[in-house]
Parts: sequence; structure tokens; C-alpha cells
Amino acid sequence: PVATVIEIITDMGLSEKTIGVETGVPHTFMLVALSEFDAIRNALPKATFKDAVDMIWEQRMIKSPWEQDIMRRLVNLTIKGYKKAIEEAHEGITEEEILKICWGVFVEEGACDTPMTGDLMFRGGAKNYAMSTPRQVGKPLTKGRQMFFDGGASLKGYYCDFQRQLCVGKSPALQRRLVEVSEKGQQAAEKMIKPGNRICDVHAAAMNVIDMLPQDLAAQGVENLYSHTFMGHGEGLNIHEPPWITADNETIIKPGMVLALEVPALDIPQFRVLGGFPEDIYLATEDGHERLTAGMERKEYVIT
Repeated sequence: PVATVIEIITDMGLSEKTIGVETGVPHTFMLVALSEFDAIRNALPKATFKDAVDMIWEQRMIKSPWEQDIMRRLVNLTIKGYKKAIEEAHEGITEEEILKICWGVFVEEGACDTPMTGDLMFRGGAKNYAMSTPRQVGKPLTKGRQMFFDGGASLKGYYCDFQRQLCVGKSPALQRRLVEVSEKGQQAAEKMIKPGNRICDVHAAAMNVIDMLPQDLAAQGVENLYSHTFMGHGEGLNIHEPPWITADNETIIKPGMVLALEVPALDIPQFRVLGGFPEDIYLATEDGHERLTAGMERKEYVIT
């Protein structure tokens, strides 16, 4: 691509101008090697190449109506995959088999772009991997196994990321209590997703719930519920992109932003159970928000 890029920049009269590029993070994949980028700069010695990540993301955080429609379609087809996998799951099924069910639905529903991509993973329960994200394995799921679906399919280059959790058989009382607490945190935080509020207001609303350790959980040896520095992120051409839902992010929420909000209530430090960790995707509207993932109930699904 080097010769073509140089030719276009020259034809546009930009060979002695300032050209904004994504040299910082976060960024989309330019698919340009470092050697190619160096060749372009060397061929245009009078041009100034400047990092423009902040300018680019100020625009990209606001999704156009076309992008919003893509995100709705993407979330809906991912929901269909999750639901189908949960409906067909049973004691003895393997992670690999669940994954194949999900992806089969994704492809049937149109998530078969070229290149086809997507990030879908299972977060295993405490007895297996604590809170890590390993590859799917062929080991049968046994009674008591707790898991998260996390991520989703992709469509037209766009990603979605939301979580639903399941347990093979009835989960322990501690697990159910943590799910209850995380749900309260999620409900408090999502109320703050509306134009004019700051991103940090969303984070603070969640912390007002999960930073106050309930006495019953403290009595069971839970020391704190939270081990992350953020409560979510933007969605779009990256599965994780700005704005980051953190305590110090004062970005103002605007219509068109698509946010993935994830509020945990974890069994720290013991990790005896996986805990509660819902994640939903929201589109900021003119007067509030639309929960794009409303088509799948936010609860712990029990596999019999």
C-alpha cells in the first residue's frame, strides 16, 4: 500500500501539511507494518505526522444511526446464540460443544463477514480456573460448575461484549447472594446512563452499592467485592474502546454512545464461588438510554 498512500497524500495537496494518524492507544488495526509507515513518512519529508487518537476517539465514541442499527442487530444475534446454547446445555456437555452451538447460531444469523471475527469466551468457576479466561476445553461440565458467557459475535467489523452466567445444577447460597448484590449495583449504575451525566457518575453509582460490604457476606469471610479499576467500556469497532467507565473519567455522556456496563460482586479473596458479574450494553439516547441486551434476562441460568 505504500506507493498508493504516498500518491493519494500528494494528490490531495497534503505532502507539506500536518497529517493525523493513530500512533497512540487505543486504536483500530491499521494493517500497516511499522516498516511501511516509516517508508511513507520518509517519502514525505516535509509533512508532519502527528498522533490524532484523541481527535479520532472524540468522533468515534458517538455512533451514527447506521452504526446503532448494526449494534442492535449484532446484540440480537448474539443473544440468540447464548439462548440456544443454554437451552441445549446439560450436565456432561463440554465447553467446546457449547461454543460450537453459539457460533452455529451466529453464522446462521448473518455473522459471517469476511474476515469473520468475534470474541466469545467462557470464564470458568473457582473449582477450575478461578476468574481466568482459558481456552475452551473438552472436559464435561459437572454439577456445581459455574461459568460466564463473555463477549459475542461481530458484524460489519463491529463487536459486542456482554455477559450472562450459568450454573450446572442449583448454585451455592453464597453464589446466589453475590448475584443479588451485583444486580443491585448494575441497576444503580445503569440509571446514571443518560446525556449530561459524566462517565464517573456511572462508576460512582455502582461503587455506592458494592463498596459497602453487607454484614452477611463479611461474616462468611468475604473481605471485599471488587478487584477492578473500571466498570465497563465503550463498544464499536473494538470490543473494548473509550470511554472507560472509571472513577476519574469525566467524559460527558452524549446521545449515540454505546456502553458496556459490568458491575461485579466477587468472593474476594477466597474465590469459593465465581460470584456475580452481569454485563449489559446500553445506547445513550436523547432522554436516557436503550438497553440493547434487554432481550435476554439478567440472571444466573440453571442447567439441569
